[in-house]
Amino acid sequence: MIKIETKQLQEGAILAQPVITPLGQPLAPAGSAVTRQLINRMKLYRVEYA
Repeated sequence: MIKIETKQLQEGAILAQPVITPLGQPLAPAGSAVTRQLINRMKLYRVEYA
């Protein structure tokens, strides 16, 4: 599976796998569309890759 840095994500992309915080909390399930809100939340929780 290819991982992409959070700063390289583009709105409208579809997640191939769930986004999980470093502490194991789920942020978004696989198949979700990437939104500006999700990108900001990933930065807030220090998720480096999706």
